[in-house]
Amino acid sequence: MTHPRTRGPAAGAECGTATICAALLHDVVEDTDAALADVARASGAEVAALVDGLPALDGTGRSPADRRILRLKLFDRLHNMRTIGHVDPAKRIARSRETLEILVPTARVLGLGLVERDDG
Repeated sequence: MTHPRTRGPAAGAECGTATICAALLHDVVEDTDAALADVARASGAEVAALVDGLPALDGTGRSPADRRILRLKLFDRLHNMRTIGHVDPAKRIARSRETLEILVPTARVLGLGLVERDDG
């Protein structure tokens, strides 16, 4: 259970409590039997909305209305890139390309040099 724990501190950079909670819970709905309603009931509607917004970004190329979702996506991808060694080579190339072409420039625009320059 290292993935959620590594998202909390990273997302905490200039983020509030709801964003940190969403960083810790972002995979719960996707990876467990929990529903988004369970997240909302336990952590509030704001956290649930942030958790719900992350998968909605995948493959759309759209910028979310709530910038916190974009920050969460960037820090999530940062962790995913640090642990990409176990991923199928074709997916590794696709994720790396998306990271370099879309997410790194986005991090730059948002002033998140920490994400842009990370070397693990």
